[in-house]
Amino acid sequence: MTTPDAAAILAELQSNDPARVRKALRARLSRAGTLDLAGLGLTDLPAEVAELTEPRDHVRRVNLADNALRTVPAVLAALPALEVLDLRKNPLAELPATLADLPALTELNVSSNKLKDLPEALFATPRLSVVAGIPKFGRAPARTTLEQFLSKTHGVDPTLRRTLFDVFRGEPADNVPLSILLQSLRGNFPELYEVAHKLILARGVKKKLGKGARVVVLGSVTFKKNDLKAALDALGAEYATKVDATTTHLVLGKSPKDLDDLDARPFAFVSEAEAQKLAAGAHEGFLAADEDDNAAHGDNLTNLFLSADPASVEMALDLVKTGGIPTTALTGLFVIARLGSDAKQRALARKLLKQYAPPAVNKVLADRGKLAYEGDKAERKTAENLAAYARACKEIDWVAVARYIRRTTGFGLSFVMTTNVPTAVKLEVLREHIRSGALNYAGLYTPRYRPDYDNPHSYYSPTPFPTFLFELTELTALDLSWCCFNTLPAAVARLDKLETLDLTGNMLTTLPDDLVQLRSLRTLRLAANAFTEFPPVLLEMPWITNLDISGNRKSSDSHLSAPIEVSAVHRIAMPDTTFEDGLSSRQTRFAEYYR
Repeated sequence: MTTPDAAAILAELQSNDPARVRKALRARLSRAGTLDLAGLGLTDLPAEVAELTEPRDHVRRVNLADNALRTVPAVLAALPALEVLDLRKNPLAELPATLADLPALTELNVSSNKLKDLPEALFATPRLSVVAGIPKFGRAPARTTLEQFLSKTHGVDPTLRRTLFDVFRGEPADNVPLSILLQSLRGNFPELYEVAHKLILARGVKKKLGKGARVVVLGSVTFKKNDLKAALDALGAEYATKVDATTTHLVLGKSPKDLDDLDARPFAFVSEAEAQKLAAGAHEGFLAADEDDNAAHGDNLTNLFLSADPASVEMALDLVKTGGIPTTALTGLFVIARLGSDAKQRALARKLLKQYAPPAVNKVLADRGKLAYEGDKAERKTAENLAAYARACKEIDWVAVARYIRRTTGFGLSFVMTTNVPTAVKLEVLREHIRSGALNYAGLYTPRYRPDYDNPHSYYSPTPFPTFLFELTELTALDLSWCCFNTLPAAVARLDKLETLDLTGNMLTTLPDDLVQLRSLRTLRLAANAFTEFPPVLLEMPWITNLDISGNRKSSDSHLSAPIEVSAVHRIAMPDTTFEDGLSSRQTRFAEYYR
């Protein structure tokens, strides 16, 4: 509620007399350029604000805290010197793209508003570097991460900037083009450089740098390129200055250019540190005569460690005791140390790791957190711990660890599906999961807590749909429940053997027309989504025998809204279908509570 003084000021600002409005505004403008309009109950700003642009009136700070603004006033774009904008305690549900029209804005506070997602407008605002009140980024270290990124990427294209932020945060980067990852190596942002550098090296194909290789250096490097050329000549490889159809290897330096055409085919990547060693004459590891033998030995040890046979594990431990640990065998030994069923083998594996393994491996080894969980939250907790360990230790193949956990406990699939590994690996693991079950079934993951009232579309941000699933054309049952997908791509029609499809607890509002091509589909679960009407495409699918559309409401904004009902028209069009509609018991309890 506004005070009497505030009410008088508000009346002045809302009057139809421009002179009175200008006088009221200037009365609220300090000599330091701060326009204080806090606590006035404003729903918008008068157009006369645009006149406060003269040198004597230059507005550098605007305080609009504790008002009734539902959108950021467009007239603020007329203040070219605006540096600080305070929008605390307003009912803002989103930030408009017009923030990009504030060229000097460096600080923004939107605490205690109704924002739900990370606003895209932040990445379009050219000078913004200090933010407060952003959902999920309100406190350190998340806020620090966001502010550091914004301050280091001024001038970058907004769309590219948004994608690079996901890369910087360590989000899955399977679908991020290589050219964009390489863009991350540009500019003065070492933290982003390190993240992108590791992602690029992990994505590259494995190809020995030796005879017949053709190498191009991308960006600036600290060693002399002539030294690298001489070293490559000695190995029977060739140094080139430009990428072409014959290029096999790319050396990753800083600030590479001409990146647009690098997505067409896979490359083998060499880090600058590796290339520097090569340029200094250290050829080991590039064309060692026993390189393939060492790799094969490491793979054999890993297979023995991950075997279900205790005698095989014992044999691998004996080999390591006498011959040391090849780098490629660290993962298998780590699995025995943390997850082995035999206490003596676990103790010996720990001893060997402490003796031979790098510090990062031993640091994770000493952590008391679980790698594998049991119970209702096992999948989520297992994936979270694996992801945390993967960030802390790069020497271990955590996907191999997750696959071992999945084989022994049934959990761990979520981590493989959400981490940055090639699609072929994900498909391989999914097919392995399908083969191991009694049903031809691919349960994906439940990455978040299930809400108490079956209404996830008002609670979570959408998740990109994993389109690689459509390669699994052999599926007869697919569980995609509680994954927070907001779209079902039309390519789902490729799964023509599908008999059961569970989409419970997502954020779907429509179904693709191509769904009608699933002639084998008999059971379809659409409960607790965001449908506000009965999906029309289902009327063309009378072969469905079980349809669950419960927990969907005619309006998703209120606990009191009525559920979607199956009408007589729907039942006539689908005479052999058993329907389940209405609200869930939890939703009903909430509706009764709010009456």
